[in-house]
Amino acid sequence: AGEDVQLAESLWSELQESGKERIKDLCRNPLRLTLLCATWTGKKGNLPDTTAKLYEKFVDYIYKWKKKEFPVKSEKRKQLNAALGELAKVSLDGERSRFRLSHRLVCEYLGEPDEDSLLDTALKLGWLNEVGVDADEPEDPVYVFYHATFPEYFAALAVEDWDYFLPRNHVDSPVAGWRYRIFEKQWKQVILCWLGRKDIQAQKKEDLIRALVEFEDGVRDFYEYKTYLLAAAEINQFKACSLATDIV
Repeated sequence: AGEDVQLAESLWSELQESGKERIKDLCRNPLRLTLLCATWTGKKGNLPDTTAKLYEKFVDYIYKWKKKEFPVKSEKRKQLNAALGELAKVSLDGERSRFRLSHRLVCEYLGEPDEDSLLDTALKLGWLNEVGVDADEPEDPVYVFYHATFPEYFAALAVEDWDYFLPRNHVDSPVAGWRYRIFEKQWKQVILCWLGRKDIQAQKKEDLIRALVEFEDGVRDFYEYKTYLLAAAEINQFKACSLATDIV
């Protein structure tokens, strides 16, 4: 139909604009492209300029899409998103459980799969799906997230402060007992999403980028180059950063 062609052309035109390179790259994935097209049909305004805002639209769309069959009240939605965020953080930190989540682990954060529980709601909405049984516990199911990129977004929502990624009291050597997630590749997209969140104070974002730019490692700058490159990637998600011009 003519209206569909106009929508497609307007979306394509929007993706060609300067500053939308990251969104365009993300939507090379078929699922994300499908969700983008679906949200564009009821768009108000322009495309989002950060990964976090894009996924916020995707998540909103999925809740609205499932609303007639599985309505979820606002308060429960917040609880579910928070629980999925904590589960996602644990799964991203896990070496073997990153993609396949045991029943025991899922129940720890979402409760038992009783009617109207958080786990029951997550399964009905499709945020989690059963994909088989546990090899060690054949009576227990194993779960995966709807898509591998969604736990990154939910995890970003569940991180309060940037020292979760980089210890605030780092000087020039590792802080004992702290995890340096800035050097773990599975956390890169989470960090980018975190920087794109509207509810995070600009000063906190600035502090993280500054900590990356000024990072010292005491081993001939090997890690300093990595943190600087990460900071360069991050300024696309936080364009108001005062260090943006210097980093570029």
